[in-house]
Amino acid sequence: MKKIIAIITVIMLLAAMPVSAAETNNPSTRPIREENNVNREARHEKMLELFEAYAPDLSEAFVTLTEEHHTFHEARQILREDYKTDIQTSTEAIRASVEAGELTREEAYEAIMAIREENQDLKNLIQPILEEKKVALEEEKAINQEIREALKTALDADVIDEEAVYDLLIQVIDQLEAHIAIDLDYADQIDAVLSFESDMQI
Repeated sequence: MKKIIAIITVIMLLAAMPVSAAETNNPSTRPIREENNVNREARHEKMLELFEAYAPDLSEAFVTLTEEHHTFHEARQILREDYKTDIQTSTEAIRASVEAGELTREEAYEAIMAIREENQDLKNLIQPILEEKKVALEEEKAINQEIREALKTALDADVIDEEAVYDLLIQVIDQLEAHIAIDLDYADQIDAVLSFESDMQI
Protein backbone atom coordinates (compact mmCIF):
# COMPACT_ATOMS: atom_id res chain seq x y z
CA MET A 1 0.00 0.00 0.00
CA LYS A 2 2.68 2.50 1.05
CA LYS A 3 4.82 1.53 -1.94
CA ILE A 4 1.94 2.19 -4.34
CA ILE A 5 1.23 5.55 -2.73
CA ALA A 6 4.90 6.54 -2.88
CA ILE A 7 5.30 5.63 -6.55
CA ILE A 8 2.12 7.33 -7.68
CA THR A 9 2.76 10.37 -5.50
CA VAL A 10 6.10 10.95 -7.22
CA ILE A 11 4.39 10.83 -10.60
CA MET A 12 1.67 13.21 -9.47
CA LEU A 13 4.21 15.61 -8.03
CA LEU A 14 6.01 15.71 -11.35
CA ALA A 15 2.73 16.63 -13.02
CA ALA A 16 2.60 20.06 -11.39
CA MET A 17 4.38 21.92 -14.17
CA PRO A 18 4.40 25.63 -15.05
CA VAL A 19 1.34 26.45 -17.14
CA SER A 20 -1.54 24.41 -15.80
CA ALA A 21 -2.04 21.00 -17.33
CA ALA A 22 -5.77 21.70 -17.47
CA GLU A 23 -5.18 24.74 -19.68
CA THR A 24 -2.58 22.97 -21.80
CA ASN A 25 -4.88 20.06 -22.55
CA ASN A 26 -8.21 21.87 -22.58
CA PRO A 27 -9.70 21.52 -26.11
CA SER A 28 -11.44 24.91 -25.76
CA THR A 29 -8.06 26.69 -25.59
CA ARG A 30 -6.53 24.91 -28.58
CA PRO A 31 -7.98 27.20 -31.32
CA ILE A 32 -6.59 30.22 -29.44
CA ARG A 33 -3.17 28.60 -29.10
CA GLU A 34 -3.17 27.62 -32.78
CA GLU A 35 -4.10 31.18 -33.80
CA ASN A 36 -1.36 32.54 -31.56
CA ASN A 37 1.11 30.16 -33.20
CA VAL A 38 0.11 31.40 -36.66
CA ASN A 39 0.47 35.04 -35.58
CA ARG A 40 3.83 34.26 -33.96
CA GLU A 41 5.11 32.64 -37.13
CA ALA A 42 3.96 35.61 -39.21
CA ARG A 43 5.75 38.03 -36.86
CA HIS A 44 8.85 35.87 -37.02
CA GLU A 45 8.87 35.93 -40.82
CA LYS A 46 8.47 39.71 -40.91
CA MET A 47 11.24 40.18 -38.37
CA LEU A 48 13.51 37.82 -40.31
CA GLU A 49 12.91 39.94 -43.43
CA LEU A 50 14.05 43.00 -41.48
CA PHE A 51 17.21 41.22 -40.37
CA GLU A 52 17.97 40.08 -43.90
CA ALA A 53 17.42 43.61 -45.23
CA TYR A 54 19.11 45.71 -42.55
CA ALA A 55 21.29 43.34 -40.48
CA PRO A 56 22.16 40.27 -42.57
CA ASP A 57 25.11 39.52 -40.31
CA LEU A 58 22.66 39.04 -37.42
CA SER A 59 20.14 36.90 -39.31
CA GLU A 60 21.71 33.60 -38.30
CA ALA A 61 21.79 34.59 -34.62
CA PHE A 62 18.11 35.57 -34.81
CA VAL A 63 17.12 32.27 -36.41
CA THR A 64 19.21 30.24 -33.97
CA LEU A 65 17.78 31.98 -30.90
CA THR A 66 14.23 31.69 -32.22
CA GLU A 67 14.69 27.96 -32.80
CA GLU A 68 16.21 27.57 -29.33
CA HIS A 69 13.20 29.35 -27.82
CA HIS A 70 10.76 27.20 -29.78
CA THR A 71 12.61 23.99 -28.91
CA PHE A 72 12.56 24.85 -25.21
CA HIS A 73 8.80 25.36 -25.11
CA GLU A 74 8.21 22.32 -27.28
CA ALA A 75 10.24 20.20 -24.86
CA ARG A 76 8.33 21.53 -21.84
CA GLN A 77 5.06 20.76 -23.63
CA ILE A 78 6.20 17.18 -24.26
CA LEU A 79 7.04 16.86 -20.56
CA ARG A 80 3.57 18.05 -19.59
CA GLU A 81 1.97 15.55 -21.96
CA ASP A 82 4.18 12.76 -20.62
CA TYR A 83 3.23 13.64 -17.05
CA LYS A 84 -0.46 13.59 -17.97
CA THR A 85 -0.01 10.12 -19.47
CA ASP A 86 1.80 8.98 -16.32
CA ILE A 87 -1.06 10.23 -14.17
CA GLN A 88 -3.61 8.35 -16.27
CA THR A 89 -1.46 5.22 -16.08
CA SER A 90 -1.20 5.57 -12.31
CA THR A 91 -4.95 5.99 -11.92
CA GLU A 92 -5.51 2.89 -13.99
CA ALA A 93 -2.96 1.06 -11.81
CA ILE A 94 -4.97 1.90 -8.70
CA ARG A 95 -8.17 0.66 -10.34
CA ALA A 96 -6.43 -2.52 -11.46
CA SER A 97 -5.14 -3.08 -7.92
CA VAL A 98 -8.67 -2.77 -6.57
CA GLU A 99 -10.02 -5.17 -9.19
CA ALA A 100 -7.19 -7.63 -8.45
CA GLY A 101 -7.98 -7.51 -4.76
CA GLU A 102 -4.61 -5.96 -3.90
CA LEU A 103 -6.27 -2.80 -2.59
CA THR A 104 -9.64 -2.21 -1.02
CA ARG A 105 -11.75 0.66 -2.28
CA GLU A 106 -11.04 2.47 0.98
CA GLU A 107 -7.28 2.06 0.50
CA ALA A 108 -7.53 3.26 -3.08
CA TYR A 109 -9.50 6.30 -1.93
CA GLU A 110 -6.87 7.06 0.73
CA ALA A 111 -4.09 6.71 -1.83
CA ILE A 112 -5.78 9.14 -4.23
CA MET A 113 -6.53 11.65 -1.47
CA ALA A 114 -2.91 11.49 -0.26
CA ILE A 115 -1.71 12.12 -3.80
CA ARG A 116 -4.04 15.09 -4.22
CA GLU A 117 -2.84 16.64 -0.98
CA GLU A 118 0.81 16.19 -1.92
CA ASN A 119 0.13 17.59 -5.37
CA GLN A 120 -1.59 20.67 -3.93
CA ASP A 121 1.32 21.24 -1.56
CA LEU A 122 3.70 21.15 -4.49
CA LYS A 123 1.59 23.59 -6.50
CA ASN A 124 1.69 25.93 -3.52
CA LEU A 125 5.50 25.75 -3.59
CA ILE A 126 5.65 26.41 -7.33
CA GLN A 127 3.11 29.25 -7.43
CA PRO A 128 5.48 31.95 -6.07
CA ILE A 129 8.02 30.99 -8.75
CA LEU A 130 5.37 31.35 -11.45
CA GLU A 131 4.27 34.72 -10.07
CA GLU A 132 7.86 35.96 -10.05
CA LYS A 133 8.33 34.76 -13.62
CA LYS A 134 5.15 36.54 -14.67
CA VAL A 135 6.50 39.84 -13.34
CA ALA A 136 9.84 39.29 -15.12
CA LEU A 137 8.09 38.54 -18.40
CA GLU A 138 5.84 41.60 -18.09
CA GLU A 139 8.91 43.80 -17.68
CA GLU A 140 10.57 42.14 -20.64
CA LYS A 141 7.38 42.51 -22.69
CA ALA A 142 7.31 46.26 -22.02
CA ILE A 143 10.87 46.61 -23.31
CA ASN A 144 9.99 44.58 -26.42
CA GLN A 145 7.03 46.85 -27.07
CA GLU A 146 9.28 49.90 -26.93
CA ILE A 147 11.67 48.30 -29.42
CA ARG A 148 8.83 47.38 -31.79
CA GLU A 149 7.44 50.91 -31.67
CA ALA A 150 10.89 52.39 -32.28
CA LEU A 151 11.35 50.03 -35.24
CA LYS A 152 7.99 51.02 -36.70
CA THR A 153 8.83 54.70 -36.35
CA ALA A 154 12.23 54.21 -37.97
CA LEU A 155 10.81 52.18 -40.86
CA ASP A 156 7.92 54.59 -41.47
CA ALA A 157 10.26 57.58 -41.82
CA ASP A 158 10.57 59.24 -45.22
CA VAL A 159 14.27 58.47 -45.12
CA ILE A 160 15.12 55.29 -43.24
CA ASP A 161 18.11 55.56 -40.92
CA GLU A 162 19.61 52.14 -41.57
CA GLU A 163 22.14 52.51 -38.77
CA ALA A 164 19.33 53.20 -36.29
CA VAL A 165 17.40 50.18 -37.55
CA TYR A 166 20.52 48.04 -37.19
CA ASP A 167 20.96 49.18 -33.58
CA LEU A 168 17.33 48.34 -32.85
CA LEU A 169 17.75 44.87 -34.34
CA ILE A 170 20.71 44.33 -32.02
CA GLN A 171 18.31 45.14 -29.18
CA VAL A 172 15.89 42.54 -30.57
CA ILE A 173 18.68 39.94 -30.29
CA ASP A 174 19.51 41.10 -26.77
CA GLN A 175 15.87 40.85 -25.67
CA LEU A 176 15.42 37.43 -27.23
CA GLU A 177 18.46 36.23 -25.28
CA ALA A 178 17.01 37.80 -22.13
CA HIS A 179 13.67 36.06 -22.68
CA ILE A 180 15.33 32.68 -23.13
CA ALA A 181 17.37 33.28 -19.98
CA ILE A 182 14.15 33.96 -18.04
CA ASP A 183 12.57 30.76 -19.38
CA LEU A 184 15.59 28.67 -18.44
CA ASP A 185 16.06 30.26 -15.02
CA TYR A 186 12.50 29.71 -13.84
CA ALA A 187 12.30 26.26 -15.43
CA ASP A 188 15.41 25.33 -13.44
CA GLN A 189 13.83 26.66 -10.24
CA ILE A 190 10.66 24.66 -10.81
CA ASP A 191 12.58 21.52 -11.76
CA ALA A 192 14.63 21.88 -8.57
CA VAL A 193 11.41 21.91 -6.51
CA LEU A 194 10.06 18.92 -8.41
CA SER A 195 13.30 17.01 -7.98
CA PHE A 196 13.53 17.81 -4.26
CA GLU A 197 9.94 16.81 -3.56
CA SER A 198 10.35 13.67 -5.66
CA ASP A 199 13.45 12.67 -3.66
CA MET A 200 11.56 13.26 -0.43
CA GLN A 201 8.87 10.81 -1.51
CA ILE A 202 11.24 7.99 -2.50
